[in-house]
Amino acid sequence: MNLTRIIVLAHSWKNHDWCLAGIEVTTGKWVRPVTTLEDGRIRQSDMKVGGYFPQILDILDMPLDSTGPDFDFESENRTILPGQWYRRGRAVANDLLKYVERPAHILHNRKKYVTTAEMSQKPIEKRTTLELIHVRDLAIRDTGTRRPKNTRGRAWSRQGDVIST
Repeated sequence: MNLTRIIVLAHSWKNHDWCLAGIEVTTGKWVRPVTTLEDGRIRQSDMKVGGYFPQILDILDMPLDSTGPDFDFESENRTILPGQWYRRGRAVANDLLKYVERPAHILHNRKKYVTTAEMSQKPIEKRTTLELIHVRDLAIRDTGTRRPKNTRGRAWSRQGDVIST
């Protein structure tokens, strides 16, 4: 069975399970391994790395199909096939520089978001939802304000924009 080697660059909590994403080492393209569950989330029990939970910068070999459900906007999804996953080591930040993108706009436009409708209108190969950007100069400041009541964290600003954490 062919295995796909990725450097894990994202893992997040998704509907009481997990979502992983990373860069495929041989192609430099983003990959989001997904399951056949309705939203593609991955159960921790399905992460077959011998009881180890994958971390950011882990290098994994995993069985992936060449395609997966795009949910009308995600081009990076590839269905996880049956089989063992293997942790092959860890990358360091400098290993990622060759995968850095320099788009005119981060994720398609100057806004803070892209709608599903906007993404659905693009050809599938242009529906990117993940990017690795190398930032050389970034200044952030605490605005001293709290976010709305039903959310957590503080508000931060970058050159007039508000960034919530």
